[in-house]
Amino acid sequence: MESITSAVLATFSISPFGETYLPAINGRQFEKADSQTIYNEKYSDLFKYEEMLHIFIGMDSGLLTNYILEHEHTPGSYFIFVELPEILQLLNIELDKQTQQKIKICDESQLEDILEDEGCTVCIAKKRYMFHLSLAAANQSIIEYSLLYKNIQALLTKTQFELNQANEQKIFVNKQLQNITENRFPISLLKNQLKHHMAVVLGGGPSLDEHLNWIKKNQDFLLIIAVSRVAGKLIAAGINPDFVITVDPKDVSFDVSRQVIQYSDKLLLVNAYHATNTIIGQWQGPKLYMGGRFPWQDNMPNLPVAAPTVTNSAIALAAYIGCKQILLSGVDLCHSRSGLSHTKGTDEATLGPSLGQPLEWTETYKGELVESPSQLLQAAQQIAEQASILSKKQIEVFNLSENAAKIASVTHRAPEDMRLPQSRKMAVMSMVMSLTENQESQCSYLQDLQYCFNEVKTTQQALSAIEKLTYKAKIQCEQAVKHEALDAKLSSLLEKTESKLNKKYLSLTNLIKGYGFYEFSFFLTSRQEDEWDEKQILLMNSSYYQAYYAIAHNLRLLLDETLSRISSRLSELNKATSFAELAKQWRKDMTPGRVIIREQLINDNCPITLRNELLAEYQQQQHHTYLAPEAPDALYYKIFSKIIFLQQKHHYEGLDYLARNLALLVDKNEQYKQLYSLALAYKLEIENKPEEALQSLLTTPEEQRSQIELKYISQLALKTNNLPLTENTLCLLQSKNDQFKPAYAQVLKIQGKNQQALNTYLDYVEKYPKDILTLLKLAEFLVHIAQHQAAISVYTQVLELAPDNIPARVALQSLI
Repeated sequence: MESITSAVLATFSISPFGETYLPAINGRQFEKADSQTIYNEKYSDLFKYEEMLHIFIGMDSGLLTNYILEHEHTPGSYFIFVELPEILQLLNIELDKQTQQKIKICDESQLEDILEDEGCTVCIAKKRYMFHLSLAAANQSIIEYSLLYKNIQALLTKTQFELNQANEQKIFVNKQLQNITENRFPISLLKNQLKHHMAVVLGGGPSLDEHLNWIKKNQDFLLIIAVSRVAGKLIAAGINPDFVITVDPKDVSFDVSRQVIQYSDKLLLVNAYHATNTIIGQWQGPKLYMGGRFPWQDNMPNLPVAAPTVTNSAIALAAYIGCKQILLSGVDLCHSRSGLSHTKGTDEATLGPSLGQPLEWTETYKGELVESPSQLLQAAQQIAEQASILSKKQIEVFNLSENAAKIASVTHRAPEDMRLPQSRKMAVMSMVMSLTENQESQCSYLQDLQYCFNEVKTTQQALSAIEKLTYKAKIQCEQAVKHEALDAKLSSLLEKTESKLNKKYLSLTNLIKGYGFYEFSFFLTSRQEDEWDEKQILLMNSSYYQAYYAIAHNLRLLLDETLSRISSRLSELNKATSFAELAKQWRKDMTPGRVIIREQLINDNCPITLRNELLAEYQQQQHHTYLAPEAPDALYYKIFSKIIFLQQKHHYEGLDYLARNLALLVDKNEQYKQLYSLALAYKLEIENKPEEALQSLLTTPEEQRSQIELKYISQLALKTNNLPLTENTLCLLQSKNDQFKPAYAQVLKIQGKNQQALNTYLDYVEKYPKDILTLLKLAEFLVHIAQHQAAISVYTQVLELAPDNIPARVALQSLI
């Protein structure tokens, strides 16, 4: 840590309340009130959250950690303190083994390993984690805390993304089972049915707004494939999508798509097999699905879902149905130059630019650098690969916006340069209705549900058999581990078990291992096979069959729920059914809107009160807001940390981007104005305009300036030879933190204020008598003012601390 000298850093002080702290870290924060009083006001709400991971930036000289240790913790809560290593080595906080299960203390390099603990991973996967700034970090006096905050924020984002990917197989299968009754007609019905059409894929990026008028004007000649989140916006603008596509299994997908639900009786939905059931189960119009209907069947001829985003699947859909030209709009895969991530009218756009997020940088077709989340860059890479493959099939992909992220194999072409088809497009909805009616005549809905019931029931019976097989193997393995004996009888049992699993239940074993990837990972080992001993083999076998049994059991229980849902759908066709039972299943599935789909049953057999309750729940579901504005203080610190990071990297484009976008927000509040001034100052200094940089900083009122800003002002003032401002700023800084006293004394010396300079030096070395560098400066100053005897005394003091100090020895010889 370069910003604080070691002599200052290692010096402890005792507050008037008997608390020991590091003044280099906390300044005078504990001089006016004790830590307990301060923390009760700032952190008391922390202890009301259950199953929450709390990550603290800094420990406040250990006082914050002690405060947390003294409080009773809620069930499932975890606390991690991440401290700068230079500070961590000065503190001595010992935790017993039981406490270490809930509270961890580490530096940044150790955090990633700690986050792999099971309790932490559960909280991160559920987004149940919170950042907290220690008083020292919140005070913005130490650059390293701001950089630490940004790095940890990026690590948590990356960790959560990786955990979600590892857990996706479970989510996909769970949703697939929920959707069995809805996934009746595959998209394969439309394979190559729409040749000679030009498709336009409409995503939710900001550039969609650039092309709405053009799309509306030419919609009769464009096959419009809209992601569900923008379909409602399009209809309101007079644009009628031919396909609405959704793939996300998470319930938030319904929230972002809520605008289109009101039009669902008039639109064709194309959904991934694993899309959220809250959309599919309540869609009133026709539906076609991508992927497989049953998770244990992998040979169904249908368009697979293209990862990782809905746009990837939309492009695949356009090519699959026969389109030879695919246009992209709103497929930006990056933020706009103004920092917006989504098109107008979305909740994300309403919240304003995402200036505080830890993002990466990418180039647009226009040649500008803009920010982009890593997930979108991954999607861009996948689109590049898709486009490359499609080009070999003479299928072209164009992006209509020059402000979109530049993607290999995808050419930018402005809308006015596109040559549209001469003939109007086919009536897709009529075609689909005809095809599905033809399928319906071959197999009625009732027959289809009965088929699903039998298929699931048969699979459930097979899972029961697998449970019995693996349970027996599990018990025998556990006994072998207990007795540390791997005999021929056990080996024979396991061999027969594995043979039966792979021959009789192969499709289910693949499902079990994919669904239970996390559980089976405990069976894996990093050891080479020749390093395995008998104990290692026994433990591996035990973990393997434990996972096998547990996953087979869980899947069987999921099929119980699936059978209940199928039975409910069968009951929907029976006018004599109990509507209360139907409502019970709909509420369990969070699909109260099925009350509209089954309108005939409502008229004949539904109490009006229950009908109105379900409709009210459906309306409430549609008006749920899934995003909330970030707390101003948290957002301020995120942006502040990002500015510091960009400055440290001398990232001119990033600082220019932030300054430009913050300039649009300065009228909202003083914090945005302050952040703008700082970002602009760093940018101007890179442009070698120190005077202008200084003027930018000075627009922030003195009482609002952080120590980092004050330090920067003093540096720029000195650089521009503004000594009075340098002196005033350092005077303020040294009153807050002793580390600035030597610099203040030096500036006083330059201006000939020798007595003030001497007093400042003496005040400092009295507190920090082992700071050799400052002692040398003091001795030089004493020589400068002809106080030779005092200088000799100081040089002697230096040599007592460091006998091999050459500058002190040479200077002392010249004075004697």
